[in-house]
Amino acid sequence: MNFQDQETGEIYAYELTSEKVVTKFLPNDEPQWTPVYKDEVAEYICLHHHCGFYHPGQKEFLLFGGYGRRSYSGKFISYHVSSNRWDTIPFSGDKIMPRFYAGVGVSPDYKHLYIYGGKGNEAGDQNIGIEYFYDLYQVDWDKRSIRKLWEQEPPAVNRVVSRDMVVSKDEQSIYFLSYPEYQPQSHIQLYRMNIADGNCEALGDSIPLVSEEIATNVNLYYSEKLGCFYCTIQEFEETGGSSIRMYSLLDVPVTLAEVRYYDLLETEDVDWLDYGVIAIIVAAILLLCLFVWKNKRRVAQSGNTGIAIAKEENMIADVAEVHFKDRNAIFLFGAFVVLDRDGKDITYMFSPKLRAIFLYILLNSASETGVLSSDMNELFWPDKTDDKVKNLKGVTVNHIRKILQELDGIELIYEKGHFLLKIQENFYCDYLHFSFLRKDKKLLQLREEEMGRFLKILIRGRFLNGIDHELFDYYKHELEEFILTFIPPEIEKAYKVADFMKVVHLCNVLFFTDALNEQAMFYAVRAFQKMGYPKEALKRYNSFINLYKKAMNENYPVKYESIPSLDE
Repeated sequence: MNFQDQETGEIYAYELTSEKVVTKFLPNDEPQWTPVYKDEVAEYICLHHHCGFYHPGQKEFLLFGGYGRRSYSGKFISYHVSSNRWDTIPFSGDKIMPRFYAGVGVSPDYKHLYIYGGKGNEAGDQNIGIEYFYDLYQVDWDKRSIRKLWEQEPPAVNRVVSRDMVVSKDEQSIYFLSYPEYQPQSHIQLYRMNIADGNCEALGDSIPLVSEEIATNVNLYYSEKLGCFYCTIQEFEETGGSSIRMYSLLDVPVTLAEVRYYDLLETEDVDWLDYGVIAIIVAAILLLCLFVWKNKRRVAQSGNTGIAIAKEENMIADVAEVHFKDRNAIFLFGAFVVLDRDGKDITYMFSPKLRAIFLYILLNSASETGVLSSDMNELFWPDKTDDKVKNLKGVTVNHIRKILQELDGIELIYEKGHFLLKIQENFYCDYLHFSFLRKDKKLLQLREEEMGRFLKILIRGRFLNGIDHELFDYYKHELEEFILTFIPPEIEKAYKVADFMKVVHLCNVLFFTDALNEQAMFYAVRAFQKMGYPKEALKRYNSFINLYKKAMNENYPVKYESIPSLDE
């Protein structure tokens, strides 16, 4: 957990479970973590999902609640930055029952804290049971007092809130994220709540969430400067891995009813507006054409550098269009992503175990052989009895088939003792498309258009990035061997014909497989220099030498000025 002093920019990370360690990050020319507090005889405290806020004027961080060791906390604990001291802070007035998963919001003047929701019980003992809370408390910071404002009736589906809430400027409303944390596959929703009476309304679209581990974290932030809400999600898996996602929503967020209001513009009563809309679209197209024409003239007059910039823009746009279809697709290069027929991200529907089984069938379907049913028994349920395996496999297959109903052109079938994915042309999978291109015996003589498609698949990222399972080691190794053989000659060819942006993309692909590939660094640096981007060239070099030092525990011997010219 952490908090930041906005005045100094310093970030403090703290750990309560062991020694109450606190370290400080100094954002200067040489960023580093500095220990500022450590108590080797401190009481062990475990406070999962506590909430807290930092008071910049008082230089004090205050946290409340949390769960650990089968107990719920109802205490306020503060850390004083100036004196590096932890204290338990008493408050007068109404008592807040022990809980975790509560949210805290701070008024713009820092005089009031608002604590809402969570779950726990009056005794703070998990053995007694658990209760979901829908109450709001106002905490007076100066008077150190608590006042309960109201308590709501529970909603149809129980939910918890993110630890940080956003209080509006007029201190009339609170924005918070909420979700049913007990559902492994659920959704996060943004709400605006009236402080006076607790009236809530849902805002924006929902966000998918896999909530299988207690460490899974959701939080809400607001940037007044950018006028934008940000949702961060950290999902943990049983294997210990985690993934992080971030979403943004422009202020002011709207309700579904407000969105539907604009549907009325399509009714006959307001048909006259269509002509205005058409006029605006036509004007926008004319302005765009004028901009493109002027841009082409400027590029034509600016010599080789302008040509390189245009190539960079075109290639980046092309890559975005081709290598990430917007619907009915599955991607294995980079992050594992599944988009349904409407373009909605349904990756969250695959739990880690379900994802591993599905990927194994998909990879084996590339060779059109599929997976022998008996092999799946040994691979995924080795310690289960035959009856249990049969039941588990049946449930798993039905679950996969149910998910695949959200896509077109892909079907899981059982044929001659094998499970196989049948694929049609209207479905896209980057790995299957890659495998098709790779089977071409004349791959090294592919036309420029086909080579472009090949590159656009690889450039998305490392194959099965973040998915560590021994079942996929063979596929990863085979792919890495191919890239190490195929990509270096393509880099040299692209450099010789002065296609420097392609050189950069090819080097990126090579770095996914071999992060310390010296030749890739040389070519990338020289390519950026040729295109007139010296800062990018230096950035690439510095990134390489920092990684080299961490891996080799020694400084990289080649100076920036000594990088070979590569022009001979």
